[in-house]
This record gives sequence, C-alpha cells and structure tokens, in this order.
Amino acid sequence: MAYTLLGPRNCLFTFVKEGTVKFVVKGDEFHRCLIQWKGYTFDYQKPHPEKWNIIEGREKHLFGGFRLYSLLWPLYDILVYKFRWVGVTEEGKEQVKTEWLDYMLVKDDVYLCKIPAAEDKDKLPLDLQVFLTIRIVNPYKAKFMVQRWLETVLNRIQPLIRQVVARHSYEELLPIRQQVGGEMWQALEQAGLLGPNGEFYQRYGVEVRAIEVRQIEPPENWRAITLKKYDAQREAEALAERAKGEKQAIITKAEGEATRITQTYGATQQFGQNGFLLRVAEETKGKDVPALVITHHLAAKFEEMLRDKITRESLQKILEELKQFEEIVRKTTEGR
Repeated sequence: MAYTLLGPRNCLFTFVKEGTVKFVVKGDEFHRCLIQWKGYTFDYQKPHPEKWNIIEGREKHLFGGFRLYSLLWPLYDILVYKFRWVGVTEEGKEQVKTEWLDYMLVKDDVYLCKIPAAEDKDKLPLDLQVFLTIRIVNPYKAKFMVQRWLETVLNRIQPLIRQVVARHSYEELLPIRQQVGGEMWQALEQAGLLGPNGEFYQRYGVEVRAIEVRQIEPPENWRAITLKKYDAQREAEALAERAKGEKQAIITKAEGEATRITQTYGATQQFGQNGFLLRVAEETKGKDVPALVITHHLAAKFEEMLRDKITRESLQKILEELKQFEEIVRKTTEGR
C-alpha cells in the first residue's frame, strides 16, 4: 500500500529518482532535502545553508529512492513548484517546457540560452543560440535564495555574451564558434560568475560547466543580400572561365595557322623564282592560278633572253622551268 498508493502521491512516502532531490516543507517553510544520486550526498557537517552542498559520498537508505519523509503529513509535505526551461532534445531540436515539478534535477543538464539581436562589430544584429551545461551544487540555494535560478543565470550571462559578439564581425564568428565559446567563458570568469568561488556557485547554488555556441543567425534580409552577392560572384567566375577557354581556343587556332603558314611558305623558298607563284597558289586555296601570273613569269624569262644571247640551251631551260612550275602547282592544288 505504501509503495503503490502513498509513495506516488507523496503521502507520508515519496520516490526520489536518481540524480534528483526533493524538498520537504513544513507548511510553506523549508525543512530538509532528500537526495538520490549514487556516489553523492550532502555535506551534513556544515551549517545551514552550506550543509546542502552536494559532495561525493554515500547515502544509506534501505529501499533506495523510496523514502518515508514524515509521519505528520500533511503538515509536512513535498514541495511542488512550476519550472520553465528551454532545452534541447537528443535530435538537437529546441524544447520549451513549463511543468509542475516535485523534484529538482541536480546532475548535469544542457539548457539553451537565446540571445536575440546581438550586434557584431559592424552593427549587424545576430540571433545566437548558446548551450549551457549546468549542474545544481546546492539545491536549497537554487530554490530558496534566488527567484527562478535558471532565468536569473541566463539574464546575468546575456550581456557578457553580447560584449563578446561585439568584438567580431559575422564572417569572423562563423569559423571560430568554438573559440568564441572560450571567449565567453573567460568573460564570465573575469566577471566573477564562474568557479567554486564565483557568484553562481556561492549565491545561487549552480555551476556552469560548459559553454558552446550552437547557432549564429543573421537577419533574413541580410541573408537575401548575401545570397544575391554569392550568385553574382558565381556567375562572374563562370563567365571568366568561359572567356578563358575561348581565349585559349583562339590562341591554339592561331598557333596552328602560324605553323601551317610557316611550313608552307618556308617550303616554297627552295624553288627560287617560283616561290611567288607558289604563294599565289596557296592564297587561292586550290583554285586555278591566274593566267596573268603565268604571263608575268614568261614575260620575265623572255626579257632575260632578249638581254642575253638566245640559244638552244636557254630555250631548253625555259621549258624545263615551265614543266617544274606546272608540277609544283599541281601538287599544291592536290594538297588543298
């Protein structure tokens, strides 16, 4: 009966889950804490409220987390209170909860700190999400010596995080998020908030154990501008690559044409006076050589004969040159 009916209803008996504490109150007055966390206990040797510091040790209870907390119920009862927090699921999604609790989680848990419109050094407003790993080290202080301990801690942290963000531009923050988390930690330490002697520990009974920057988001209009700039840059790079390819194609074609011309005209030089005629054949791209060129060549030869004595040998030489020229033109035409 006590285990199945009274315990679940916090009537005389209660269940204290692993890693949690419960508060026994007399009316609305704090009476004592109950803890169930293997390897940990309270520092009972110290005076109140330090006696509720959680230290390494052992709690001896025959039935583990099942406790008889008082025979004078309902004068003595288990405190039930409302608690609101923003956490993160195992899938990394934001989780906002407001619940009525009859316990306080004292082991490490991750809480989400949201900082809206934190200006960077260029006055650009950024929305930040920061993970805070927090553990309760003195549940009495966390519940009774500060109003809503989590909200108070977050409110104390936010201004210091804004100061750190203001040292950097958005572009600088993105690749160094882990480093920025370290800067935030140093800022909190310098403000006297962290560590066993820090204000969070001594006054609020909580310990901030880690800081991690999860997300840094610029305004939506800034995103649109940046995207347009990025697209324009990509288009410019594509145009530059295309122009580079076209330029290389032109250079390759020009180099090939220069090689062809050099080989063709170089080869014609070995034919002496017929070189001019070969050039004409090359420029005509395989068409018939104009009769004017042949006439010009014959006229030049007869002019040479008139200056010299006409002999049978000279006539024979002219005929041989004409045959040679005809063969050159035929080969040039066939090659085209």
